[in-house]
Amino acid sequence: MNHKLTYLLLGISFLVSSCNSDTSDEIGLSKGGELSFNVLNHTRALETAQIDQFVVYGDMKGKPLETSNSVVLFNKTQVKYDNGAWNYEGTQYWSPEHEHSFVAVYPESVLGTLNTPQYSNSKLSFIYSVPPSGSNSSSEGEVTDILLATHRRYFDNIGVGSALDDKITFRFEHVMGMINLAPAFSDNLLNDDCYIEFHSLEISEIDSKARFDVTPAPRLSNNQTNDMVLDITAQEKGKRSILFTPSVKINNHTGNINLFPTEKAIIMLPQTFAADSKAAITITFSINGEATKREVSIPLANQNWESGKSYLYKFTIDRTGLVSDKCEINSWNEITGDKITVD
Repeated sequence: MNHKLTYLLLGISFLVSSCNSDTSDEIGLSKGGELSFNVLNHTRALETAQIDQFVVYGDMKGKPLETSNSVVLFNKTQVKYDNGAWNYEGTQYWSPEHEHSFVAVYPESVLGTLNTPQYSNSKLSFIYSVPPSGSNSSSEGEVTDILLATHRRYFDNIGVGSALDDKITFRFEHVMGMINLAPAFSDNLLNDDCYIEFHSLEISEIDSKARFDVTPAPRLSNNQTNDMVLDITAQEKGKRSILFTPSVKINNHTGNINLFPTEKAIIMLPQTFAADSKAAITITFSINGEATKREVSIPLANQNWESGKSYLYKFTIDRTGLVSDKCEINSWNEITGDKITVD
């Protein structure tokens, strides 16, 4: 059954400043300052993936703030980092007594995977699907880490305040969930040189395809906001299978070891598992190189994979199978850097 997940997301600030080009005079309105892009400097994380471009959608509405008054300013417009500045083709301006709304997306590829994205009345809609299989040696890039940011502002006067008043502060957020597993092998009847060997895993009965609707949150009593409303609907069931090539070995009594490096953990759609859900993580393993393959399963009923969260499933195995398990939940690491740098 399809279900709707709604998130109000907050994130790390990025100051937006500009480029030069041409048009926007055809709107026939008086103009404020130029709409432009730049990125604040932040401390870099140890393991990062740098972003040097994103796409932006944007519109504006006059009083009253009705859909019929909406004028699109940005429509899948590429914004690229070059020579120390974020640039886009053309020049757009703030319009006094108008509400301006923006949705920024990285990477652009997620907008063309299954259908043409739709942008209407400040809302961007697109569909994304998780591929059904992969391997630990090539998992990086198989599932996209989708980053979204929004901004909404009512611009009332020309020439008020400093040039910084014309800047936009984007807050980019991870909108997927990250899953990792950290098994331990502990068997007091076996020597420390004995080992367990992991061959594959399958996450079954999960949401593998969904529609994302992204809208800047209402301004409420403020004249601007970076908050985002993210609705995830139209989910379709599937599975995700991963083959460990090579297999992952863990020695007896060495404690919990992550099956994936942090930067290559499993990226999944946010979702909620009902009390009667059959969803599970099933791991195939063998002991001491035996030909016989064994399985253990971690049920996912009554759990949530929230947008922007990281989940680490810790469990212990002995000769008989699963002994104990628990799940640690944390916020996904922050987005940092003087480009948009994602941990």
